Amino acid sequence: MPIEEIRKLILETVAASGMRNSNCRYWISAGQDSLSLIPPAGTGKLFILVFTGEVVTDDAIKNGTQEATVDFPLKHDFLLKSKTTNYMMNYVTASLARKANGYLGITCDPDGAINESTIASVAFIQERDGQDYFVSPRLHSRLPGTTLMRVEEILKENLEETGLAGLIDDDVKMEDVYQCKEVYSVGGDKCLSITSIDGKPIGDGKPGKYLPAILKLMREDLTKDIWPVPPYEKYEA
Repeated sequence: MPIEEIRKLILETVAASGMRNSNCRYWISAGQDSLSLIPPAGTGKLFILVFTGEVVTDDAIKNGTQEATVDFPLKHDFLLKSKTTNYMMNYVTASLARKANGYLGITCDPDGAINESTIASVAFIQERDGQDYFVSPRLHSRLPGTTLMRVEEILKENLEETGLAGLIDDDVKMEDVYQCKEVYSVGGDKCLSITSIDGKPIGDGKPGKYLPAILKLMREDLTKDIWPVPPYEKYEA
């Protein structure tokens, strides 16, 4: 199926749903009705799902979110390198976090270094030698999140605009996290300010001064090659 046809069908499906603030996921199958290595031509399938799910609200973006640490085994090495549909660990971690008034949950390694969130990375603004740096946890026990990697690339290209001194990959331990100026949950094209962890505030308990610049750069990056607007008018009564 040509990529332009796939794009057109996705836009049509989004428009038919009538949803203006939603998520869209799609799956492409090589074919069905055959167990051969190469399925017969013309049997491919495209499945498109438009849903509201847990859309991040404007309030969460503006005012941040609270998180909770979760005592749960870290992902096996294989799951740190592979994208899978094995979400049981994510589900349990998030469920435990909700019970503790958190959102997605934050895990730590055996040495107390912050690892990652359930379906997002964690990043920090930390002062070192009198200057503020964007700090990402080292990759020894976390999944290399694509959103965080892209944010790091954008920040490196626009460092002067952010006011930050630079970027660092390093461990941040729970005992030091409350001295961080800002903490972020980064994933799914979003960057949310974590304003408290385990009921204790980060900084003054409000989103910090660096977040607006980061969100602006992310928004510009996401919209520079934006798709056409779905044809909503075609499906409106």
